[in-house]
Amino acid sequence: MYRYNVSSGGRTVGRAEVEKEGLYWLVRVSCEPVSEAFLRVSAENISKHLPLGILIPQSGTLTLERRIARSRFCFYPDTVLTLDESPRWEDFSGEAAGWMLPGARACHKDGGWLICVPAMREKPFACMPLFCFFRLIMRQEKQYWLLELDGEMNPLMPEKLPES
Repeated sequence: MYRYNVSSGGRTVGRAEVEKEGLYWLVRVSCEPVSEAFLRVSAENISKHLPLGILIPQSGTLTLERRIARSRFCFYPDTVLTLDESPRWEDFSGEAAGWMLPGARACHKDGGWLICVPAMREKPFACMPLFCFFRLIMRQEKQYWLLELDGEMNPLMPEKLPES
């Protein structure tokens, strides 16, 4: 089972649990009411954005329970859930810990950042002094180097990923 924070406007407003259920993902979301408007929760990984649905008021919280075909979307530990539909992964043209990362994309997560760089077999790793802070991930049959930074742009050691 994966557990995620759900964010809106850069702050955490709820929690989500996602677990495999046969050929489906079972998604359960619970959020605090942040607006009187209808709120849609979305999931996004490095390569795909998926609107999950509109949250329903229930006992003072906003909830959503939904099954999604595993062939339609893949949840990973670095998937981001938000209450807005705007894509969270953006082109990243700055520096991470003093190093330029060509072709990188970035996503705000839990007060810090995730930086994703395409892995290219024909080129050496772009910033070797930071190598121990990256982990190699596979998304949509492509390889990427993933770096997690805290809110002050300092690299964090990668966590061990659960079996997927």
